[in-house]
Amino acid sequence: MTPESTAISETELRALITGITGFAGGHLAEHLAAQGDAVMGSARSAAWGRGIPQAVREAAPVLAWDITEPPVTSFVERVRAFQPDHIFHLAGISVPGDCGESAPTDAACRANVDGVEHVIELTRQLDPQPRLVFVSSCQVYGPAPERASAAEPDSVGQPRGMVREEAVRAPRRGYGMTKVAAEDLVIRHGRDGALNAVILRAFNHTGPRQAPRMMVPEWAAQLARGLDGPLRIISRDSHLDMTDVRDIVRAYRALALSGQSGQAYNVGSGMSIRSGDVLELLLRRYDADVKIHERSPGTTHLPIADITRMRSVIDWRPEITLEQTIDDTLQYWMEQGQ
Repeated sequence: MTPESTAISETELRALITGITGFAGGHLAEHLAAQGDAVMGSARSAAWGRGIPQAVREAAPVLAWDITEPPVTSFVERVRAFQPDHIFHLAGISVPGDCGESAPTDAACRANVDGVEHVIELTRQLDPQPRLVFVSSCQVYGPAPERASAAEPDSVGQPRGMVREEAVRAPRRGYGMTKVAAEDLVIRHGRDGALNAVILRAFNHTGPRQAPRMMVPEWAAQLARGLDGPLRIISRDSHLDMTDVRDIVRAYRALALSGQSGQAYNVGSGMSIRSGDVLELLLRRYDADVKIHERSPGTTHLPIADITRMRSVIDWRPEITLEQTIDDTLQYWMEQGQ
């Protein structure tokens, strides 16, 4: 372990997590609690969902806050008494299909853009003012095949579609558009000197407790329920950057401590994986003959994270293998049916 990573593990945070009851929020709370950090959370409904360890429920109280509305006085007072030094902002509409296609829906704008303004408003009411860790998305970059960086692998083996943080943000769908607008809010307030913030552009992440509207849990949930027909997937030939959520939240904490204010960081594996290869690993564990129905066959290339900037400030690399991610996700959905 390097001196830098030792310092990170020994530094305790007082962290407020918006969207704490969501997929990544719950895993972040679990990681922070394991590090000895003090954790408080907020969510639209102040209640944990299924699968959260009891130790996390006891360690992290959850306050009710709908981020489409400004924080009310009673909420601000509870947060002020907790005295967070970091706010991890994860709340919002995170399923791209719920945010609109060629333009964002009103609901997506209220949650993903106005919500960020309301979180910034909260930081201004706290003294000392906490650092804001805003979790954005790789979807700010747009589809990889139409980008200048989407060449075939080069002489040093970089995967197709690798993007750096300096790349032009060109989202094609509503979700990515809301994230660009939210990033711009964070950047503008930071330039005014009113906000200490880092932007984390999260690439695809998965694992146990993720809702079955994303690739791996969608497949695992179908298998766990038992099939009365073919396994329904979108495509065998999508190429994407995918990391276990438990590794992703480790990076969130480390960047919260060591990231440069006003800077954006790609958070991903930096490697391309094919959806069909993920599917084969999952079916191998299911151990049964399964017919596959592709809803949208064809090849797609999603952005792959260039993580040079992140690795320049934290000693981080993925530790959980894809095989472990698949095992844990399938086991989780098997347990839901019991």
